[in-house]
Amino acid sequence: PDGSSILFTRRQPDSEGFLHHDLFIWTPEDGESRRITHLGDVSDADPLPDGRSAIALRTRYGFSQIVTVDLATGDVQPLTEPSLDEVFAHPRVSADGNRLAYVVNGDGRWSVVVRDLRSGTDQVIRPDEESAYAWPEWRGEEPVATMYAGGFAELVRLSTDGSATPITRAPGGAMQPAPSTDGRIFFMSL
Repeated sequence: PDGSSILFTRRQPDSEGFLHHDLFIWTPEDGESRRITHLGDVSDADPLPDGRSAIALRTRYGFSQIVTVDLATGDVQPLTEPSLDEVFAHPRVSADGNRLAYVVNGDGRWSVVVRDLRSGTDQVIRPDEESAYAWPEWRGEEPVATMYAGGFAELVRLSTDGSATPITRAPGGAMQPAPSTDGRIFFMSL
């Protein structure tokens, strides 16, 4: 959040040579890279605005869950229970640090969950039976996500009432939104 460091994931071997995802912080100004977790199996981290912790994905022994990581100590605490039945992906924190959006696949459908981090309450935003959501990112107060429907991938704005408002109509598809502070949304296109 301070704009001076990059939080990233790198795979590190354990004593038997198996690779595990771990978090690192790199500060380009001084060229230093610091390892945060040790064989933590955490990736896809998004720092909270205070810069002291991040929310990440943990995939370990076939289980998937969302966790918080203390960036000073590397301590990992669960936000969701580890699950074999649900697959979690792409946790993203709102700019004010009060809400979290992430993708979950349960019952064969990809949905977006918006969690109020203060109260712990979840709102599940489900697409219709033939659609799926992926890659949520925050744009102001609402998440923006990729919606796969009818053979196309488009960006949509997700409302708290569960509705999805189209943002793009890209001929090859639009995915992985990256909202900027000036109101534009960058995205990958095919």
